[in-house]
Amino acid sequence: MSLNAIKVEFPDSVGLHTKPMLIWQIYSPTSEKRDLIISYLTGGLSWSANYILQTNANFTKADLRSWVNINNKAGISFNDTKLKLVAGDIHGVYGSGSVYSFRNIVAVEGFTSAKGISETPLFEYHLYTLEKPVTLINNQAKQIFLLSVDFVPMQKELIFDSSKDGKVQIVLKIDNSKTEGLGIPLPSGTVKVYQHDSEGQLQFIGEDQIDHTPIGKKIKVTVGNAFDIIGKRTMTDFEQVNNNVSRTSYEIVLNNNKSGAQNVTVVEHFYGDWEIIKGFDKYEKIDAFTVEFRVSVPANGTKTIYYTVENNVGAPVETIGNTVTGNSTIENTTTENSIIGSTTAENLISGNIATTGNTTIGKVTKQ
Repeated sequence: MSLNAIKVEFPDSVGLHTKPMLIWQIYSPTSEKRDLIISYLTGGLSWSANYILQTNANFTKADLRSWVNINNKAGISFNDTKLKLVAGDIHGVYGSGSVYSFRNIVAVEGFTSAKGISETPLFEYHLYTLEKPVTLINNQAKQIFLLSVDFVPMQKELIFDSSKDGKVQIVLKIDNSKTEGLGIPLPSGTVKVYQHDSEGQLQFIGEDQIDHTPIGKKIKVTVGNAFDIIGKRTMTDFEQVNNNVSRTSYEIVLNNNKSGAQNVTVVEHFYGDWEIIKGFDKYEKIDAFTVEFRVSVPANGTKTIYYTVENNVGAPVETIGNTVTGNSTIENTTTENSIIGSTTAENLISGNIATTGNTTIGKVTKQ
């Protein structure tokens, strides 16, 4: 007997399903219809923000546009759904217990007929609600408009920081404030920058990734490196004053091959206890280890910055005979693993140790 089977079906009681699904068994003491709200976490839904920045000719104002890209890899389609986008760094836990971070997450709810988009705080994050219903087909990526602002004030800054790539960077800065036309928490994303050329056509001039930017902070977009402005930093002298103090002299040369003068910010980084003891140009101390020189480089000319910095990495400790001098004093002496002085055998010895002969002496502290 032969059997030509075209289709085989299993009884529902077997519990086998050909597609991923969630099944709830709900018990009610009464027999009636009820509306239920069911919430659960699912993977496969992600979103990111993208920005278009279109600048004017002299980089003083720009038009800003933003969209969100939503990617549905959840294995299910969502029809006429209210989307809520959570912006922030949210911790999660793998099965093994290791912690990871969600950059942005998506929440979906039922149908709504309102229009527009709103932003509200959520815990220590920000929630962007798309009031207009959205349909997301499984494996679909969709782009949704977020914001549009025209004539936003902007500043262009040329920065030379030799600790990076040694080139003069072009940085665009915008204040995220209501007075400047924005004043909304901006989610992290990619900013693409465009400018009209001499024929009025838009040209792509660079892009950068920005982090979450709260109200009151600056948006900083590094679009590229200057072609006609070149910087070079050279160490011209070095002196080791003693074991802890050194003096270093530097020369920073900025060449401007453009027909107009250019303002350049020169960033310098130091270490230890430092002090600029010689120099001709004014500088601003940004933090404990960073200063900025703001100079003007003449058209088709050169600007040179000279300075000498003194670094002190710590107070010296000197050994004379069997004693330690400097900022330390002798508190105890050890020899052949024994402890002599005010300490006991249960104490541990740590601190700055100097050695003479077979005797170890130094600063002894109780732990």
